[in-house]
Amino acid sequence: HRYLAACARFGVHLDRDETLDMTPVSYPAEAIVAALADPAARGRVLHTCNVQGSLSLRELGAATRALGVRCEPVDYARFRAIAVLPERSPLRPLLGYFSESGFYLGSGPWPDAQSRAWRAARDVRCPAVERALRETYFTAMKLR
Repeated sequence: HRYLAACARFGVHLDRDETLDMTPVSYPAEAIVAALADPAARGRVLHTCNVQGSLSLRELGAATRALGVRCEPVDYARFRAIAVLPERSPLRPLLGYFSESGFYLGSGPWPDAQSRAWRAARDVRCPAVERALRETYFTAMKLR
């Protein structure tokens, strides 16, 4: 995850309320397979993200610190200067989302009440973005 890698590498996170979608890839894959097998899903828009179950950037920073990763909250301008602009930043390829005039990486809210109801009726559930999942991300990135 580029955002988490940048936060850990540079020791900062955005101190903002926007949510960062942290949907594990297995969840949308399961939802897509279920939709392909369900004639009632044909022609419908089904959102497969988990913004409601994800953390805000501020909460994600606190959770990152709780895992022992040095990561201090900073405002947008400082975050951009420290963790986005350097050539070696994992976020550098996403520079277009981090313009000088504003931040464009927030997720949702999506109009997905119907999608959530469809998934729940088919027992397609996204895991919570809890400590175990965050530890999995950091372990995979070898940041701990």
